[in-house]
Amino acid sequence: MTTERSLPQRSPTRTIAWSLVVSMAASIGLGVVYALGGQPQLEGALLFFALGGIAAAFIVWGGNLLPQGRPSRRRPPRRSRRGPRPWSGAGS
Repeated sequence: MTTERSLPQRSPTRTIAWSLVVSMAASIGLGVVYALGGQPQLEGALLFFALGGIAAAFIVWGGNLLPQGRPSRRRPPRRSRRGPRPWSGAGS
């Protein structure tokens, strides 16, 4: 008989918040390094974490907090107000 321990579920909101905190800290660090004269490798690493934190927050937000699946009702068909347009032949 095996007993499995399930890991506690982490709230997506908490993950998003931590991703944005990492992004803010890296952005502040990037500003400080740049103001002190810069060091390309450190700037690159800080830029990676600054933009990566924002990207991770968007990914978690889109995957967990936005509605999933198809929309509940269909859109009405789009109709042109002016009728069909003649072919212009541009680019020939």
